[in-house]
Amino acid sequence: MEDFGVCYKKRCPEKDDNTISVRRFSGFNLFSKNVVHIDNESEADYEWLDYRYGGHGTNNLTEQPLFIKQRCRQVVLEDLTGFDNTGNVCLWPSEEVLASYVLKHKEQFDGKAVCELGAGMTALAGIFLASSANPCKVLLTDGNEDCVENMEAIICQNKPLFGSTVVSSKRLLWDVNSDLSSLESQFDFIISADCLFFTQCHTGLLHVMETLLKDNGSIIIMAPQRKDTLKLFCTKAPSQFSVVNIENYDSVMWSRHQAAKKEDPMYDEDIHYPVLLLLSKKHKNSL
Repeated sequence: MEDFGVCYKKRCPEKDDNTISVRRFSGFNLFSKNVVHIDNESEADYEWLDYRYGGHGTNNLTEQPLFIKQRCRQVVLEDLTGFDNTGNVCLWPSEEVLASYVLKHKEQFDGKAVCELGAGMTALAGIFLASSANPCKVLLTDGNEDCVENMEAIICQNKPLFGSTVVSSKRLLWDVNSDLSSLESQFDFIISADCLFFTQCHTGLLHVMETLLKDNGSIIIMAPQRKDTLKLFCTKAPSQFSVVNIENYDSVMWSRHQAAKKEDPMYDEDIHYPVLLLLSKKHKNSL
């Protein structure tokens, strides 16, 4: 690991997941995480984590870690002002679940072009795909400039793991008036985690998805119910896409979901358990 300029250190109790963000549920233990020190990195508000797939109680930890940079201080009001800062606050459970899901199905991404929408601070799923699934290219996008800057740092730190995969990040707004000509019909897969809660953005999001996706492409979304936001998205999407809604998509996730409902008083399935949505473009003759 000397090539990465990394040394490991113990995580301070005051920097546990429950204190660095508004997340109250610690997650589904799908990944192992350890704080590390990266050479030439000294930002007090952020820390680097060694992320490996396979959490507590599993024997399938990936040998090669990814290094993920994320916020490590308490959230303040300024963090929540301006354009969509929710991805700038913490790494949400749906992001880890999406990363786990695509890793379990990584064969389908071999040689494909992938775009992650609303990737937040870490673009966890896209970064793991780029290092493990051999896609031809991965574009990581978010509407928040701070998120894009953080993703650039993560790309740079993990570049030796990407092989021939071209990995880049870009600010991308979900707006029906955005100029998407350079990205039109470029992607075999679009992936996204927990990006349906702003219902006023649904129309723009669907427009971006339809524009970027190839005619035979697929969209993978992980999102919790969040009251009626997922249901509302599912009523809008069929005008452009065929939609499959799957609640029980993985036996490990389902068992941990059921256990959390019984054992964790902080667990709220409405905001913590992501549903899987699979979207594909409708052919014109099916409209």
